[in-house]
Amino acid sequence: MKRQIENAVLRILEKHNFSQLYLHGLSADFVFEQKICQRFHASLIGADTSFPQKVLGHYFAGQLDDIEQVISAIYKESSKSHKRVPTANHQDSQCEKIKNKLSQVDLQLESFQETDIFDFIQTLPQKASFVCAKPLRPTIANKLIPILKELDCSFVIVLGTLYDDIKGMFSAQIVGNKGRSMFIYSNISTTKRYYRPQQTLKEKTIPKIKTLDFSSNISLAKISKGQFAQLQSLYLSRRIRVPVTPDLCFGVFAGDKLLGAFGFSTDYIKRIPYEIERPSIYLMSDLSISAESKMRLSKLVLYCALSKETQLLIEQSLGKRMHTVYTNVFSENPSSMKYRGLFTLHKRVKTINGYNLG
Repeated sequence: MKRQIENAVLRILEKHNFSQLYLHGLSADFVFEQKICQRFHASLIGADTSFPQKVLGHYFAGQLDDIEQVISAIYKESSKSHKRVPTANHQDSQCEKIKNKLSQVDLQLESFQETDIFDFIQTLPQKASFVCAKPLRPTIANKLIPILKELDCSFVIVLGTLYDDIKGMFSAQIVGNKGRSMFIYSNISTTKRYYRPQQTLKEKTIPKIKTLDFSSNISLAKISKGQFAQLQSLYLSRRIRVPVTPDLCFGVFAGDKLLGAFGFSTDYIKRIPYEIERPSIYLMSDLSISAESKMRLSKLVLYCALSKETQLLIEQSLGKRMHTVYTNVFSENPSSMKYRGLFTLHKRVKTINGYNLG
């Protein structure tokens, strides 16, 4: 998804003439910065506070001449996460890899500043060109855009959510492989673009449900990961920032109409508390489609996920018994009415945005 965002930003910049660009947030491999310099022949002024971008930024700006010092600083920071003390041979090999990667980067920054985004825009001149290709929070963008407008700057910024206050400058929506969307806002281009996921999604015809006829029996069917990812991108709540595609995916049908879907994961066994009866499986995701009438389809999907038929399908797929279903719920309230009565609450953790229920 990172490449999709960068390519979308470059496409917007093609409609703008500039000789100098202010960029906050350098990429990890510096491919984006190299494309800007090569394609637009513009000088680049960068800023970042993360590591190792702040060290490499000083290096590519000519503020650090000793490449051995740069490599040593990057290696020392990366080796802090190692559980074992690295040997001398390991250090030499890793430093050699870092040196080879740096030799492949053809980039020259005009200058670099180790500052946050608000301190950086204070240094912008009038009518400057500003880009931030790393996703920002809407609260930060809400404070940032008035300052950029006051300076009469041409800007391109990326947000993780669609923000109402700046919806007029919406330029592009990028949908990632897991259904998560990123939104690009700019006052350069007025053309709105939509970028689909790069993964192969299998289309599923979903007729709109007006009334549900229960004369047709509710049935379960196994669906592919691509079909589940397609449903996630259409119907999953926007509050879920990073949806994950489960290993076992099932659809809930009433005749030829799809009511919802749910999926289980076998890789999240460590999240299940020890007091839960084993063998158990983790309910990764459940969703219901948007219906025109006020039907509690989400509750119905959960009933199907906990049914004996689903248990038999799981045991048939995995080749072993399953006794318990466990899941985590993020709710703004101390209890979730959707899961209440169906699941037994084992833990409740207060977080900044609400409660983590398990």
